[in-house]
Amino acid sequence: MSFLGTTRIKAGFDLVPRPLAARCRALIRRVAELTRAISGRRVLANLARLDDHMLKDIGLSRSDLSDAAALPFLSDPTTKLLERAAERRAARRAVARAIETSRGSL
Repeated sequence: MSFLGTTRIKAGFDLVPRPLAARCRALIRRVAELTRAISGRRVLANLARLDDHMLKDIGLSRSDLSDAAALPFLSDPTTKLLERAAERRAARRAVARAIETSRGSL
């Protein structure tokens, strides 16, 4: 279904002069960027309503939310939150491996 929609859009742009088509594509990209940013901010607001224990369960802290909120408006704050959660998971795994190897050497 999306393939057909894409085909129709491209076919429609073929009927429009190139400079106008380029401007339309740029406008569509900007609108998509704005939509992603607004959606990310909405997710950030919902996460801010969680208590600290719930945030910790998903690998985040209040300072992570503050850092993500401080990003420029058009950037998606959820990417920053995903990075932070992944960093914490990797750190926990490294600590667990270190504990296992120290137990194994005893």
